[in-house]
Amino acid sequence: MIRIVTLNIWKDEGDWPARMDAIAEGLSALQPDIVCLQEVYTGGGRAAAPLLAAATGLHVTEVAARHKARGGVPSSSGLAILSRTPALHSLSIGVPTTPEDGGRKALAADFATPLGQLRVVSLHLSHLRGGGAGALRAAQLAALVAAAACDGPLVLAGDFNARWEAPELALLTAPEWASTAPLLAGASSRIGLAGALPDVLIDHVVLRAGAARIGLRAARIVLDQPGRAGVLPSDHAGVLAELALI
Repeated sequence: MIRIVTLNIWKDEGDWPARMDAIAEGLSALQPDIVCLQEVYTGGGRAAAPLLAAATGLHVTEVAARHKARGGVPSSSGLAILSRTPALHSLSIGVPTTPEDGGRKALAADFATPLGQLRVVSLHLSHLRGGGAGALRAAQLAALVAAAACDGPLVLAGDFNARWEAPELALLTAPEWASTAPLLAGASSRIGLAGALPDVLIDHVVLRAGAARIGLRAARIVLDQPGRAGVLPSDHAGVLAELALI
């Protein structure tokens, strides 16, 4: 079995040190094999990915993205993958973007696992709403799936900024894909501290097994409780997926 967690870690918003502690505490308790992170902040002396890797004892692979001044500080809001074993290979994937959306990427990495070699993509599709936003998310998804194509199993994990039934995710409803969304029907991956889509499930883990005899065995919402300091980890909750032989 492989345990994969995805979490949007909300840049440097809120009580950042306490939130990083809460994320590290939660991940240490969950003992995941692979963790996909989005909105991974680097700037002003803060670097979320190496901090969380050191706190959990996991290896880190990351890519900077969405460079801008936040609170007057030049920074990046990128992607990272924490893992129990080092990545065999990693790939930064550029996706279609707009000036309003600004410099999004995805991060793919290959891992040797008990279930065989696995390619995992941490992604964060556009947050924009209104005319053309769904089409932009669809284009971003198609681009990263094409760029991450491989002969073995492929996992997409992250903040899709869309409900599973949204038209922009139609690519993933083909029979070869399996998603955590049906396993979490009625659940929310947003805690509601901030954001335009409270109380909906927009964070997903999706598997294309190909010829490999593996499948999604279970899923649950995680990292949705305060840490020891009484602070919630993020404005998102996490999703944990269990992959196993079938």
